Amino acid sequence: MSLRQPKPGWIGAGLSLLLALSCSGGGLNRDGSQVSSGGVTLGPQITGVSVSPATPPCANRTSPYPYGLTSGGQTITVTGANFQAGAQVRLSKLLAQVTTSSDTQISATMPIGSPGPAEVVVINPDGQVKSFPQALILCPDALATAATAQVIPALTRIEVGQQLDVELQVSPGTQDDLRDLRPEITLDTGTASLLSGPSPGGADLLIGESPAIFRFVFLPTQEGPLVFSGEVTGVNASLDTPVTIGPVLSATIQVEPLLVSIVPERESAGEGQILRVFVHVANAGALPVTALTPEGLDADDEGGPLLPDPLPTLTGDATLQLDLVTAEIESGSGSCASALPPYPPLPTCTLDSDSIALFTFIYTATGPGTITVLANASGNTAAAPPFDVVRGLAKATTVLLINPAP
Repeated sequence: MSLRQPKPGWIGAGLSLLLALSCSGGGLNRDGSQVSSGGVTLGPQITGVSVSPATPPCANRTSPYPYGLTSGGQTITVTGANFQAGAQVRLSKLLAQVTTSSDTQISATMPIGSPGPAEVVVINPDGQVKSFPQALILCPDALATAATAQVIPALTRIEVGQQLDVELQVSPGTQDDLRDLRPEITLDTGTASLLSGPSPGGADLLIGESPAIFRFVFLPTQEGPLVFSGEVTGVNASLDTPVTIGPVLSATIQVEPLLVSIVPERESAGEGQILRVFVHVANAGALPVTALTPEGLDADDEGGPLLPDPLPTLTGDATLQLDLVTAEIESGSGSCASALPPYPPLPTCTLDSDSIALFTFIYTATGPGTITVLANASGNTAAAPPFDVVRGLAKATTVLLINPAP
């Protein structure tokens, strides 16, 4: 058997064909991209990715790659080769803002992202692309993913023994869905009993949803400030990791020991007739109340710079003339001091715990029409300065009708 030698012309033809292909753009770069028509143009290559400042590993995640934050703002540095001027860097599908670049390194500001693995992509202006799957792991942080909570009481002033509705609201964060939310409210300051709360089962809260609202009902049992602390635990649905939202504090609720009621002797009277209005004040607190006296409405809601009206407040087009005010202990224990007209000042009482004082206002109807009487009461729970002033919640009579004289 003999081997045939190739003809010399064949070798020359093969070399000519290879040269033609390399010049015509029909070849491939080392990364698989097409050769440009002007010669071999290598596409971008990625050899490393780093993040500054460095981020600690996410909970329950281990990765050989760097970690970043979903809130963005960190600097990502991509090293490699063949980076062209004007090259873009994308973090998964989001564009990062390039700050410095060379043919071997690009630095960019990371955009806001979603928790978990992120792909880094370099895009040269000529369209050649290189991707680095799972180049880094994005971890949730407070700026990007934390939901917020707030404790909202229905009232900021309440009487001892009056039910108080309290809401624990949780608003979703900007990045993560939450599931199995479980709320808890505790008393930070004050004394109250929990009457009812939400069901023990967890609730889910998705990005973009309205706040989740958990409702509690408490019964304050002692006078003084009341402050609630709220906290919600759950699971980050993206990372399957536990999260805690809070604790957060409520506004201060002032629990007043004085329970005020106002009852007219009758609902109508003739012009010139006597009309009695009874103001009952109960001390439901634990301490005696001294210098207890009725008063009218407070224009700036109790405790502001404006003092309450020194007499019960009258509203309407009828007119009443105050003739006399008496005070007595209706039940329980205490003592009262009288006062004579002209008023103010009004009579005062010292009222022990679980006792009721009765103030009787005797009016003469002097003008026809309708009128409403509004009254409150105030006192001190300390016998010496600095006085600890307590008040009730103002109450009103039904509308009284004053008939014109025949």
